[in-house]
Amino acid sequence: MISIQNAVEPVASLVRECPKWDGLPLTLDVSATFAEGAAVRDYYSQQIAIVKNGQITLQPAATSNGLLLLERAETDTSAPFDWHNATVYFVLTDRFENGDPSNDQSYGRHKDGMAEIGTFHGGDLRGLTNKLDYLQQLGVNALWISAPFETANSRLGRRRYKR
Repeated sequence: MISIQNAVEPVASLVRECPKWDGLPLTLDVSATFAEGAAVRDYYSQQIAIVKNGQITLQPAATSNGLLLLERAETDTSAPFDWHNATVYFVLTDRFENGDPSNDQSYGRHKDGMAEIGTFHGGDLRGLTNKLDYLQQLGVNALWISAPFETANSRLGRRRYKR
């Protein structure tokens, strides 16, 4: 029986290091990403440079350690609203935000003195209106709100459904 062994070739260790930033402005070739004449902004320093000959020169922010995060400085106008791309937020109005405590006891309601689980919590349309900026910051562009009026108590009318 013949056995064959492969000779193991020694592998040289390979160490790579990122170049260290010297604190000077950086010139980058951005021709593959940004068009000639485009305004480009560094996210960290908020500096804007115009692409000339496919290149930009920017001074990185002192706290970025030489890192540049580039984005187009000008943005396209907003696309028209389309329900297919809507971010819908469903709001149980009564549980969301109490913007007007003076209407908490309407319709003869009163607190049950317990955990208030089965009672109303005071959220209202004024509270929802007060939080529209917050919802917009979340990216919400459509609201689905629970009924904004008093609905019939679930304890009423059950006899009709019994057989």
